[in-house]
Amino acid sequence: MNFKNLSIIIILFFNAAVFSGNPASVSYVDNSVAKLQLQLDQDPDVRVGKSYPGGGGKVFYIDNKLRRGLIAYSGSALSEQWCETSVTNEHIETCSELFCGKQNTNNMLANVACSSPLAIAVTSIAAPKCQPPLKNCSGWYIPSTAEIFTLIATKDIINLNTEVLYWTSNEATDFEDEFQNRAVLLLYMGSIVTATMDKYMSAAAQPIRSFAY
Repeated sequence: MNFKNLSIIIILFFNAAVFSGNPASVSYVDNSVAKLQLQLDQDPDVRVGKSYPGGGGKVFYIDNKLRRGLIAYSGSALSEQWCETSVTNEHIETCSELFCGKQNTNNMLANVACSSPLAIAVTSIAAPKCQPPLKNCSGWYIPSTAEIFTLIATKDIINLNTEVLYWTSNEATDFEDEFQNRAVLLLYMGSIVTATMDKYMSAAAQPIRSFAY
């Protein structure tokens, strides 16, 4: 794994999380995402780890209260630049919570200065029309930080490759203005580590989509 130009910000107690035991009952606290309780409660109609007609991948998260969930793309993960070139102080508004990745990806596409090969590649993947019990499926998008945390927490359920660096759709704005030229990644080193890297460098992305049920 090449860590050139990679900045690991804070491990474990601040911007990272450790997962252990059954991924179906794990929780974590992350300063950049606030507090998130990951609940993979099973529903009679929709279950985590299952594939459904028109879904295009495996369900990795469900919210039984709001009757919505997330699907991980079943094809190969992509490897692209977050931005085509190094962008000087070009801020892109992003949100790090669950179900924010779609709007983040749209904001990346709308930013002319960034010209994101990553966002273009992910949103260009054909999204099949979902069928019952799924409905109102979105197109594919780049996960937010919370969505990537959830993906890695269910890595054994969805067979996620954890030997690569994954882009999130979140810009890094943690410390200095220069971090507007960097974006957030997650990597797995026995635990989940938050890091940043220059936007013009390439890393993997795991496309996801949302649905209702």
